[in-house]
Amino acid sequence: MIGGNAGWANINALIQQSIEGVKLYQESDWRSPLVDVWGISDLDLFKESDRILRDLPKDRAFFAYVQTSGNHRPFTIPKDNDGFQISNLSLEQVQAAGSRSVEQYNAVRLLDFNIGKLMELAKAGGYYDNTIFVFFGDHNTRISQIPHMPPAFEQLGLESNHVPMLIHAPGLLKPKVIDEAVGLVDLLPTVAGMAGIPFSNGAMGRDIQQPAPEGERVVPLVLREGTFPLIGGVTQHHLLQMQHDGSAPTLHDLRSATPRDNVAEQHPQEFQRLLELTRGLHESARLMLYRNVR
Repeated sequence: MIGGNAGWANINALIQQSIEGVKLYQESDWRSPLVDVWGISDLDLFKESDRILRDLPKDRAFFAYVQTSGNHRPFTIPKDNDGFQISNLSLEQVQAAGSRSVEQYNAVRLLDFNIGKLMELAKAGGYYDNTIFVFFGDHNTRISQIPHMPPAFEQLGLESNHVPMLIHAPGLLKPKVIDEAVGLVDLLPTVAGMAGIPFSNGAMGRDIQQPAPEGERVVPLVLREGTFPLIGGVTQHHLLQMQHDGSAPTLHDLRSATPRDNVAEQHPQEFQRLLELTRGLHESARLMLYRNVR
C-alpha cells in the first residue's frame, strides 16, 4: 500500500513481477485527497489501509506493507491531522539535534504521531494483539549532522546506511535489543521466522534470531555508488571497505575517536575474515541479478 503513484521508482513492476498473488494499492485506489507529490497523507493511508485489513477474513493470516512518505520534502503538514500540534522550536534548536530545518523536524514528529494513530486503529480493529508490526526506514533522514552518533557514522559515510528498525508485538514477543549488525534484507526472513512460517529464501537476508555461521554477523554495504563503487562489510565493531574489485582494503574501528585510521595491522584475523566475506557478498549480490530471476 503506497499513498502515491506506484509508477515511481518502478515500484509497480518490481512488486507485481516479483511476488505472486500480491495486491498493490496505490493513489488511484484511495478515496482521500492528495496532499502533495507523494499522494495522500500518511494518516489517511493508515486509515484506508485499516479498513482493508478489517475486511479480510478473520481466520486468514495477512502480510501487509504500508509505505509512508510524509517525512520527505516538502514536509507537508496536512490540515486534517487529528489534532497534531506543530512545534515552534527555533532553527538553532532543531539543527543542534540533527535536523536540517524546523519543517523536517515537525514532519518526523508527525510520522511518530501517525504511527501512534495506527496502533489505535489496529487495537480498535481487533488485529493488534496477533500482529507483528515492523517499522523501518529505507534510507537515512538526509540530516546535516549527527552529533548524537559516534564519529564513525559521519566520517565513514555510514549515516546513509544506518536506519531505525523496530519490531513491535507485545503479545507475541519478549522485549529484546539486537546489537549485531543487521540489514533490511534480513527483515522478511526474520518476520517469517517469528511467525513460524516455512519459506524458501532465494535472497541474501537471514533470520536474525538465528546465530550467524560466520561468527559476528557481517552486513554488506555500498558506501559509494556509481560505475566504480566503494563497497564494505560492517559488523557491530568494525567496517572493512574496499574498491569494488577488491583493491585498497582498509579496516576501521567504529568505536574509535579517529575512525578513519586503518587498524588492519592491529586486527589481522578480523581484517582477513572481513576481506573475504565482503568481497564474496558483493560478488554474490552481482550474480543474483542474473541467476535469481523468477
